[in-house]
Formats: sequence, C-alpha cells, structure tokens
Amino acid sequence: NEDIQELEKLGKEMVQYCGGLPLAVIVLGGILASKKSLEDWEAVKKNIKAYLGRGNNLIEEQGNVHKILALSYDDLPHKLKPCFLYLSKFDEDSNIDVETLYQLWIAEGMILVTDCIGEELMMDVAERYLGELVKRSMVQGIAPKIPSLFKYFSSCRLHDLMRDLCLRKAEEESFLLSVSYDDQKGNSSNSFLSRQQFYRLVIRLSGTRMPKFVPLEKRVTRHLRLRGLLVDAITPEMMMFQLNQFKMLRVLAIEGFSFQKPSCKDVFSFLVDQLKLLKAVGKLIHLRYLSFYGSNLLCLPSSIANLQHLQTLDLRQTQILIIPNVLWKLKQLRYLYLPDKLIDCCKLKIFRSKFRLDGLNNLEILENCCIPICHTKDISKLKNLRSLSAKVFVNLEDPTEIIQYISNSNHLRHTSLTIECYEDSAAASTEKLSSAIGKCFSCCNLQVLFVVGPIANLPKYEAHFCPALTELSLRGSYITEDPMEILEMLPNLHLLDLDTCSFVGKEMRCTVSHFPQLRYLTLWKLPNLEKWWVDDGAMPNLSNLRVFDCKNLEMIPIGLKSITTLNELKIMYMPKEFTDRIKVVDGREGADFHKVSHIPSIIIRD
Repeated sequence: NEDIQELEKLGKEMVQYCGGLPLAVIVLGGILASKKSLEDWEAVKKNIKAYLGRGNNLIEEQGNVHKILALSYDDLPHKLKPCFLYLSKFDEDSNIDVETLYQLWIAEGMILVTDCIGEELMMDVAERYLGELVKRSMVQGIAPKIPSLFKYFSSCRLHDLMRDLCLRKAEEESFLLSVSYDDQKGNSSNSFLSRQQFYRLVIRLSGTRMPKFVPLEKRVTRHLRLRGLLVDAITPEMMMFQLNQFKMLRVLAIEGFSFQKPSCKDVFSFLVDQLKLLKAVGKLIHLRYLSFYGSNLLCLPSSIANLQHLQTLDLRQTQILIIPNVLWKLKQLRYLYLPDKLIDCCKLKIFRSKFRLDGLNNLEILENCCIPICHTKDISKLKNLRSLSAKVFVNLEDPTEIIQYISNSNHLRHTSLTIECYEDSAAASTEKLSSAIGKCFSCCNLQVLFVVGPIANLPKYEAHFCPALTELSLRGSYITEDPMEILEMLPNLHLLDLDTCSFVGKEMRCTVSHFPQLRYLTLWKLPNLEKWWVDDGAMPNLSNLRVFDCKNLEMIPIGLKSITTLNELKIMYMPKEFTDRIKVVDGREGADFHKVSHIPSIIIRD
C-alpha cells in the first residue's frame, strides 16, 4: 500500500511537467506502463527533470511537452527505435497501411528471423513491435473493422507533435531525409542534401516535375522512395542514370508514376524506353522491396530474376500485361502482389503457358493470383503461404481444385476468392456459377468471396455453410428469391454487398436475431426492389449502411430505428421522393426522419 501511495505521488508530480497537454500525459503514461517498480518510476522522474533542466539540443525549445516526447523516444528499447524513426517517411496525417509498413521494416533488416518466437513469422514480430509502440502511446493503432490477415491493427498513424519528433530524430541520426519538392517554388532542401550524409531518401512531389538535384554518389545507400506523378519531366535515361548510382539500395518504391514522355507516340517506343529503365532496376541486386504500385509500366524484363534477395514485389494497379516466367527463381520472395491486368490477360486469352510459382518456398502472401494463369498444384506446394487472393473464370478453369485447396489448408490465415464467368451462354454461365458458389459455400476456410455473373438463386442453407466467411459481394447474380433468407444465416458475415442486379426481386426482409455479426451492408443498383423490411432485433451490430441507385425502393425500413449501433447512413442516386422523406428542410422533418434520427452521420447525394 505504501508503494502504491508513493507511485501515485510520483505520478502526480510527473503529470505537472506535461503542461496540460493530453498527448504528453498519455505518452508519459506509456513510459510508466513498462516500469514495474518504485525504483523504475523514480528513475523516470529523474530523467524528466534532467531533460527539463538542460537546453536539449536535440529538439527545439518549445516547452516541456517536447522534452517529454523526446524522453519517450530515448526510453525505447534499441530494437524499436529504427521502427519508430521509419514512420517519418510517411505523409503527414496519413493512415499507414500496416501490411506495407511491416514489409518495409523487414526489408530494412529491422525485423530478423531470429526475432521470431515459437511459430511466429517475421510479420508477426512486426505486429508485436508495432503493438509495443502503440502501448507506449507513441503511435496510434487502428484496429481492423473486419477480420483480416492481421489480428490487432489494420493501419496506424502519428500525432502531429509525435511526427515532428520523428522527423527531427530521423534527420539528426542520418536515418532518413524527407524532401518535399514544388516545381513552382524550387527545392529549399538542396543545400542540406549537398552536405549531409544519410541512408534513406523520400522525395515528395507536389508539382509535376522531377527535382533537378538528387544526391548521387553514395549518399543514399539503402532506400530511395519516389512518390508522386511525373507527367513529362522524367526520362528513362535520367532515371537509369540515377539508379545506377545507388548500388546498395534495399528499398525502391516508384509509385503512381507515369514514365511516358510527351514525344512518345507509339506503344513500341514506350516499351523500349521502359525496358531501358527496368534494366537498371535489374542491376540493384541488394533490393529487398520493389514496388511499382499505380505506375503505368507495361512489362517486366527477365532481368528481374537477378534480384535474388527480393522479398516484396508489388505490381498492383499497374498496366503490366507481360511478365516473364522467371519469378519462380526469386527464392527469397515472401510477398507477391501480381498486377490486376493479368485478369485481362485471362479474358483476352493471351497467356501462353502456366505462370510458375513452384520454388517460392518462403512465399507468405500471394495476391491477384489468376487461376487460368497460375497452377493450383504450384500454390499447394507453398507451405508458408498465409494469405491467398485468387480469381477463377469458371468457363476457363474448373474451380473445384482451388476451393478444395483452400478448404484443406489450415495454415492459411486469410483467403479471398473471386468467381466469375463471361463470354458464355446465359444458361451455361448460370449453371457453372451456381455449381461453383455451392462449393464455395461448403468451403470451411474461405473468408472473402466475390461472385460476378448470373446464379439465379443461392443454394439452400445447410448447417455447415461458410463458417469462416466474413465478406460477401454479389454482382450481376440475377437472384429472383429473397437472398436474405440464406445470407442472414451466415454466422460470421461482417460485410455484405448486393451490387448491380444481384437481386431482381421486389421484396426483401431481414429477420430478428439474424446477421449477428454484420457491420457493413450495401444495396447498390437493385432495379426492382420496392419493399425492404427490417425486423426489430435484426442486424444488431450494423454500423454502416449504403443505399445507392435503387430507384423503385419506396422508403427506408422502420426497423433501422432499433439498430442503435448504426453510425453512418449513406444515400446516393435515389429519387427525390425517397430522399425527401428522410431530410429536414427548414426545420420540417420528412415522413421517415424519425427512423434515422438516431444515426450520427447521414449523407445524402443526388
């Protein structure tokens, strides 16, 4: 009891140093949370007094608050300091995707295999490290709204003051330099770049042109991140010259870039220019992380196989249609995000052979895997695979094998499957898709399912249906019977999208005590829907509801009134008669306003 009283006394004394700023109090609490003894608390108080008593050259003199924040950094275990400093590379006020963050930490050597405990993977260690930073209140962790690959966080962010500290420390320790370039004002950081050695460079472009000065020689030895959209100022020759200077690069992220020169009129010249650039990338043999996310590359060179240390390859949202069949040679590859455009290759039937994945024994994440291109037999050999996102065109490939693989693979933590049919007769499409969705509903490990195409009606409910399914999206299904009778029985469904003609009947009902886990519901372009009933007690955990372009829906259901968890209602492209019923105009409530008046956020757009 005496120790508790003394701890309380020390705590109150230290809080006085926080200047009334909640962040400083929270951060101080994060420091003290890791201290278990009275002696540890006294040491923290002594450190705070030492910080306040000296003109700390490491930070600007802006009061005690900044010094307490600086103390929180100095109190970090050595292994967490680079992880924290790395956050300085992200934009202000941005939500940082943890999947990307973890892979960057791993690529930079901040997470090692030797850090794993028991059956942990390095991504698990990264989540544990982020958890420590969140526990210390240095980082704000954002929990996933829907079950996903990561249990505790989907994204994270920094408070403005904490980010200021992070940027200062990163520059002072030559850890990372962030340069913002505005082609209208010029770059004020050039003089600093010319005299300061650092290991990582982030270039942010707020204009359209590449900065005329990028430090060459060996000033940037580990990490180059170019962000922004280059419209007309960068040439492959310029980029190739720059990259040839950075032989020790571990991380290269060229995201949202257009490499096309204004003078380039034909695709052939465009391809030649890009191959020149990518030839330089193929020489960066120390690369661990390579991302072209959102860039307009059309092909990859075979020299990509030279990157034998590569762990992450991100080709999402690119225009790539041609990938040499050499990725199987990248034995250290752990995280592979294939381009969305590969799906177009399937539709155009321009692929010549199966895309080899055998030999990628370290692969943990495989996204945008198109089964007509990738062989299920190769996927089944990936024993370390933890996350799989695949797409099957049922008129090109029987989905049975991939569905069975997902169902029998207990090592998979996150699974997503898209089932689609195109260029087939209506009857054949319906039969193939109906058979496929029946198999999907019996798959015990499937978590996310997208169905595109006609299925007429859902399979009859059985007790073993979809025990793990958390997200379901139906589009163009042309279901005639009320789908809610089946879907509301799914025990773990968190998100449901009924999109474009997924249901073509006139009436739909959500009954009491069903949809127990549903958080997000979207009704989008259901042209025949007229009446929708929601019983009291239905969807007890619904938080977000969207009703878009259901032209014949008469009114919002009165049952929404009993859903106290509903935080946002979004109405778009609905008839004026419908929206007028839930609006308040000149103090006059619409006829249905009482049904939604408890919802904190109501968004109505024509």
